[in-house]
Amino acid sequence: MYQSRWLVVACISLSLLTAAIPPLCAQTTPAQHAQKLDELLGQGKLIGAASHYREVTSKQPDDHTARLALGLTEFFQAIEFLGNANYRFGVFNNSLTEDLLLVRLPVPENPKPDQVSYDELRDVVEQFQKRLHAAEATLGQVDTSDVYLPLYLGRVRLDLNGDGAMADEETLWRLMQVV
Repeated sequence: MYQSRWLVVACISLSLLTAAIPPLCAQTTPAQHAQKLDELLGQGKLIGAASHYREVTSKQPDDHTARLALGLTEFFQAIEFLGNANYRFGVFNNSLTEDLLLVRLPVPENPKPDQVSYDELRDVVEQFQKRLHAAEATLGQVDTSDVYLPLYLGRVRLDLNGDGAMADEETLWRLMQVV
């Protein structure tokens, strides 16, 4: 009788433990990726999205939908980085910059911009280029024959001025209207 109680307790404990652990081979569906990406990008959590999809792709290298989500997030991070630099150094839209695609980002005017040296400006361009190359490398690994990832660009938020808040003016669709 005493042994059978322990056996019952052990069986129940084991079943509860295994129920709490997700199966190792469980794949996230494209719809789940889309929902997660929409949630993170809609809150402007680009670092969280990149971290999440790096983890997914490291565990599931054949998940090309997750790789696409990572590449898009890396691209958005590059744009956000450039917006932060434009704000920091006081680059804003005017007749002098209207023909320069990369500096036409709709960042608000900085009332106290930092002075920029040639080396700092060169570093910004190099960092932006490095980030674009990383996104391109990630996107280049996507097998596009079986990828489905709806993305609602109107909900993507970027912190273009680096203040930690994503204003209504800092959405991807507004940026696309200007550019």
